[in-house]
Amino acid sequence: MVAVSDRPLRLVNFSRFVKKENIIRSMRAQDVLVACQLAVGAQSGLTLQQLSLALGLSLSDVHGAMSRNRAAGLCRPIEAGVRRRGVDPVDHHALQEFLIHGVGYVFPAKRSALALGIPTALTENSLSYDALPVVWPSSEGRVRGESIEPLHKSVPIVALRDAAMHALFSAIDVLRLGDREKRDAAIARITSLLHSPDLLRSA
Repeated sequence: MVAVSDRPLRLVNFSRFVKKENIIRSMRAQDVLVACQLAVGAQSGLTLQQLSLALGLSLSDVHGAMSRNRAAGLCRPIEAGVRRRGVDPVDHHALQEFLIHGVGYVFPAKRSALALGIPTALTENSLSYDALPVVWPSSEGRVRGESIEPLHKSVPIVALRDAAMHALFSAIDVLRLGDREKRDAAIARITSLLHSPDLLRSA
């Protein structure tokens, strides 16, 4: 006979999970751009105004992105009196989890027409002639390949200035495209960059 406890059952409160999912779904592309810049960007210690100029975003866009990133847990909120210049530190682990498991669902991408552009989706160093590279359409690009829309319109501009950001968003695009063959390589690159972005710049 199975013993039945007379203790009341503890009901799992799923509301917090639903709330977090709704927050994630309400995120905008610039939120990811801001979080990634704070995590791996060449310029550290930026003020909100400098972050705005570096990413080609309005100051209100940066403010909104920081607020949504705090709500989503991608940035660690700190006491207002301690906060420097309005910029909260990124939670690298939370950002890594979101990029690996969430970005492909929130910001999916698909291949489109051939175009000249900047290589992405881990095709920037490809020597294979069997498959076309994937590119962000850009007047600055010199590679012809299948085009995809960048996660945010500022990504190609930022990528040309910062090798680590280019490498990170290239890996992110693999996950946005749902490319299973390159998924493991993309995850490895994202993990490496979030922990040691300067290794790429010193290479």
